Amino acid sequence: MAVCFCGSAVTEGRSGMLTWRRARPVVAVMMTAASIAIPLEIGFADTASANSCAVSASFGHQYVVATYCGSNTGISGSWHNNNMGVTATYNYLTSEIWDYTNPSGAQFLEAGLIDAYDSTFGWTNPGCPSGCYAYQAFWGDMAGTGAYYFHWLTNTIPNGLNNGYSLMPNGTANHHWTVGYNLAAVGTSTVQVTNTGWEAASGADQYNTSPGDFATTFTMTDGISVGGSWTNPAWSAFYDTMTCSAHLPCFNMGSYANDEFSWNEV
Repeated sequence: MAVCFCGSAVTEGRSGMLTWRRARPVVAVMMTAASIAIPLEIGFADTASANSCAVSASFGHQYVVATYCGSNTGISGSWHNNNMGVTATYNYLTSEIWDYTNPSGAQFLEAGLIDAYDSTFGWTNPGCPSGCYAYQAFWGDMAGTGAYYFHWLTNTIPNGLNNGYSLMPNGTANHHWTVGYNLAAVGTSTVQVTNTGWEAASGADQYNTSPGDFATTFTMTDGISVGGSWTNPAWSAFYDTMTCSAHLPCFNMGSYANDEFSWNEV
């Protein structure tokens, strides 16, 4: 669910704000995290090289992101559980952070919120034993083989509460990365090839095939670790790959500063 952007032409976003909308009923269940390997098919994850980093968003697979183009040792982000939703079985919409760990390949990590239907593109949500639309916290990672792994954390609700996420290398020779959720370690990626991130990003990703998806404004506050010291990121670029049409909603980029990026969708 990611594509690298550093080095691509910047597309200016559209400003705009949304009023609050009520989401569909969701389940709120705390369960043990689970993961499943997913083959790269039907546009689930665009695999652009971090050297070329050309925008490769396909029809229906779109991003609105702020990027930090440079060597780093982790990214953190926090934002409120605001309202967002999808309307079709194979749609998903996220608010998340990313870090690419291979300058000549496609390995990356991601963590954040996702609204999607259970079994979308093959993943399983243990909180939906019979299938449901779920507003959920997750993390994911991609191996050099091209296999993407979706790791479910918990179903939650758009209650407006603030939550934090982080992606950090453990600094050992095995190149494992630790995933954090609300200051607790919740997962370990074992498929990365370095202890260094080469491009970090914050924003939203969606796969959309029908109208009706929406998101109120998400204001994301982020930090980048450079040389072991956390700092407010000086964003290198901002991207909005959404092409508006009668069939798809539009992303909007709002305010952005050295440590903040906001977006919504209407």
